[in-house]
Amino acid sequence: SPELPLVLASNLDNKSDITFDKFNFTNLRGTMDELFKGTKNIDFINFARDDDGMSRRVPSFFIYKERYYPYISMKLIQEYFLKHKIIESKKFVINQNRQVVMGDKTVQLDEEGFMILNWFANKDIYEIPFWEVIEGKFDKGYFKGKIVCIGASANSLGDIKSTPLKQYYPGVKITATYLNNIFNQTSIKKIDFKKNVLITFSAILVLIALLIWLNSNWISTLVTVSFALGYFILTTVAMGKNYIWMDCAYPLFLIFFTFT
Repeated sequence: SPELPLVLASNLDNKSDITFDKFNFTNLRGTMDELFKGTKNIDFINFARDDDGMSRRVPSFFIYKERYYPYISMKLIQEYFLKHKIIESKKFVINQNRQVVMGDKTVQLDEEGFMILNWFANKDIYEIPFWEVIEGKFDKGYFKGKIVCIGASANSLGDIKSTPLKQYYPGVKITATYLNNIFNQTSIKKIDFKKNVLITFSAILVLIALLIWLNSNWISTLVTVSFALGYFILTTVAMGKNYIWMDCAYPLFLIFFTFT
């Protein structure tokens, strides 16, 4: 298996329980030696799909021959923060809460080391056709100080993913979404299994106490429906306002099961 230049490896202090098992590789498809020798700005671009083929999460790091390498967007963010003196060290730190800490920014990872993307509408991505740049439709220096993602957006050119936003979505826009999520701190934070179970059973115990106390079937029905509606509104507000993903389907099922 080919060797990777040491300059591409990252200094990662992983204090969490994330093992990156899904991204521990024993082989890789290399690129031209001239690129390896000519620049350190090369990184991991493999994307991931869930079991249904949808792309909802992005990798953060991968392991190759016992060394950590950052996903390309993670490295780009770090380089930008270093350039603008937001951080002072090239060392990555993942704390015990599974957060990559970079200055005052944190990147929340799930138990497998993915970041869950918060998608935004197409109109929120400013897309410029390359021919407009070639023909000089923009003033000199227009792109100075900006992060510019360059890539193919036509469906016929291959770099296409299926996302919750759209069936055919260019990979370069996923990279832009990744960057946007970190800059604006809007990535999705999924509550882990134990906390979801605790929240669900706490809600069920409260409902049981109410149903035992009430003597009217009609009032019990109204209370149960109101309880379920309130929980649904809670999960919706948590996602919409604070980007927190709580379980919804199972708790609602258990609420009506408890009433039955």
